[in-house]
Amino acid sequence: MRRTSCAIWSASWSGRRRADMADRFRQRGFTLLEVIVALAIFAILSTLSYRALSALIETRERVMQETRKWREVMLFFSHVEQNVRQHVGRSMRDAQGESRAEWLGRINLASQDEARLEFSRLGAADRSGFLADTRRIGYRLKAGMIEEMIWPAMDLAPNSTPAAYPVLGNVKTLDLHYLVGDGNRWVDEWPLHEAKPRPCPDAVEMTVTLQSGEVLTRIISLL
Repeated sequence: MRRTSCAIWSASWSGRRRADMADRFRQRGFTLLEVIVALAIFAILSTLSYRALSALIETRERVMQETRKWREVMLFFSHVEQNVRQHVGRSMRDAQGESRAEWLGRINLASQDEARLEFSRLGAADRSGFLADTRRIGYRLKAGMIEEMIWPAMDLAPNSTPAAYPVLGNVKTLDLHYLVGDGNRWVDEWPLHEAKPRPCPDAVEMTVTLQSGEVLTRIISLL
């Protein structure tokens, strides 16, 4: 009788233990629905994180492009101003043997060897050879690119042509105006058709319109 009671009690205790373990297992585990919901939330959070990261990268790229663009523009204007301020009263003899004035401003170009703005400038004092000599410099717009033209000499041999170097890209228009000596009149061409031509203007106004729509103007004094 005592053994039977012990056996019954043991079986009952074992059953309760198994049931308790099963309850604990069910409490620790996840149902299929819970797993699906968790995966859906994870997918949504991953998508939002990817979009935020992508937007951040795109913004960074745009900022870098804008910074690069404005740095190139500022370097271009600084370079032109440095050349203009070193202009010198020296005419040039071209490949056809004709004399060109020390300062030329054109609206229309008749040949590929002409520039919208063309002038003579001093050579670099800290250089030797060609770079130390007086040089002929020019600027023109060609195929959306402003080019700097450098002639090989002030008195050209027949068939001599200038070298052209790109200095600013993505340009839509290039406009140049010149301040007459009386200080209140801007003209589009130089030299003026006068009985006594003036050697150079008092200032040059350069306006650059970029392909992106910005209009930039720099006035450089020659006084």
